[in-house]
Amino acid sequence: MSATKTILGTLLCMVVAMMVVFIIGGVIEALPTYGLLVSVLITTIALLLPVTELSAGSWVALVALVAGGFVGGLICASYKRAVVMAVLSVVLIVILSIGLGYVVLTGLGLGITDLFTGLGASDILSLILALLPDLLVAVGIIAVGGLLGAMVTMRRARPPAYMPPPPPPVYAPSQPPPSAPVTTPTGYCPNCGAPISPGLVYCTSCGRRLQ
Repeated sequence: MSATKTILGTLLCMVVAMMVVFIIGGVIEALPTYGLLVSVLITTIALLLPVTELSAGSWVALVALVAGGFVGGLICASYKRAVVMAVLSVVLIVILSIGLGYVVLTGLGLGITDLFTGLGASDILSLILALLPDLLVAVGIIAVGGLLGAMVTMRRARPPAYMPPPPPPVYAPSQPPPSAPVTTPTGYCPNCGAPISPGLVYCTSCGRRLQ
């Protein structure tokens, strides 16, 4: 169940972040000219802009990552799952960007290797190291939004701090035990003079037969 929430939160984070960039970032204007595939590629690349520089485009990316992380955190409903969701979201954005870039370049008759023609191993390593801080910052931004979303969900699910005491139990008044019937003596023993109850055959005092 926790893995399902993490995966669902990751997917929603990506969808919301891409929608924010696509609409607010103005990528939607490129749709008629470049088509859906290139527009989505531009969207994913915009999410990986160097947010540490806080340029005009990176402000949009910052808002998109926070919004996506917040929605994902609402689904994750856990601080730990929110952090995992942030890491997975950035990894999927990178993979999606590479995949879309490969498809677009293939459609143009180029390949991924053509982009690195003339670059040495040190140049490629420097490029990766230059992108790494921005990727880590993107993870942190999504994690902040995810923690906020998870906190909202957890507070809603948390029981109230004060629980009213239960009402006292209602007891039925105890009934007194039935008292023994009171018999009125109808006569006295002719031998000892003790009172005699009705129906007695022998006197309870001296034992004389009465009937």
